[in-house]
Amino acid sequence: MGENDFLLEGRKKEHLGGELTLANEDMAELGQGVIRVFLLMKDGNWHTPDEIRLAAGENGKQATEGLRRMRELRRHFQIERRRVNGEKRLWIYRLVWVSWK
Repeated sequence: MGENDFLLEGRKKEHLGGELTLANEDMAELGQGVIRVFLLMKDGNWHTPDEIRLAAGENGKQATEGLRRMRELRRHFQIERRRVNGEKRLWIYRLVWVSWK
């Protein structure tokens, strides 16, 4: 089964750290860029803005609205951010858990 197959199966839910995340009907509401950002961030690891922009884009090109796509995930998830050591304006982000609204 491929990583995108869960989008096609009835009410199957993707798991993140043991917690339920998005149902198929939730995924249907999201655009492709948001889905690609979700697929990157669902590992719960910290990601740079460049990684997020690259995931939001297509054909290996960054999408300038990549961080906006990540913020759309806040409807369903907590997104944490922290500063990179010693940098005033460089942040990294990770997806943490589902917020069922």
